[in-house]
Amino acid sequence: RKKHGNHPRNRNIQKSKKKINSINKLMYNIDPYYIRITKKSLNLPEPIFNAPISVDMGSYQRSIYNFIEQDFLNTDYDKFDEELQLELKKAKLIRLMQALTNPLAICKSIRKEEFNNSQMYDLICNYEDYEIPIKYKEAGQLINSLINENGKVIVWTQFVHNMIGFKKYLKKINIKAELLYGETKNSDRETIINEFHNNFNKNVIIANPAAVA
Repeated sequence: RKKHGNHPRNRNIQKSKKKINSINKLMYNIDPYYIRITKKSLNLPEPIFNAPISVDMGSYQRSIYNFIEQDFLNTDYDKFDEELQLELKKAKLIRLMQALTNPLAICKSIRKEEFNNSQMYDLICNYEDYEIPIKYKEAGQLINSLINENGKVIVWTQFVHNMIGFKKYLKKINIKAELLYGETKNSDRETIINEFHNNFNKNVIIANPAAVA
């Protein structure tokens, strides 16, 4: 009768059991120091859900968005393997999202050789010379109205380039904002948060959700 103790499947099962035992041991050891905090225990106020504000794109922004959208639709994805297809689609969708907020953010991720239309490349990379994103204007007005009501504002945005660009725009309309994202030092991060809570004049933060989660 053959012994099956060294069968690969058995070895994998043994490894899995050891891993589970190790995890259980770790959880047991840290349990006395682990505290679970619920939202209820923090006494947070009830969330207020506001309807989204829809804004039209500027004429230059619209032409950039249409160009990238057509590039997305006209790409022959079938000539690539499935994994590369997903990566290409993901990259192009991100470009569309960037175009919706601030097309200038696209410039760092493209090469001029990708474009048959050199004028479009120049428009994307010099977008701020043509117009201010409508989202910036609308958001700036909303922030200004909230500040005038003695409110505090946190602006959430995904793309770092948009964070920096929006901060520059707010500065132009006399609104000072602080950035919280991956490159913010821990010491500065604590200062920014404390001042936001305790300083009347520090009332706007632009943050990346991944960096402050």
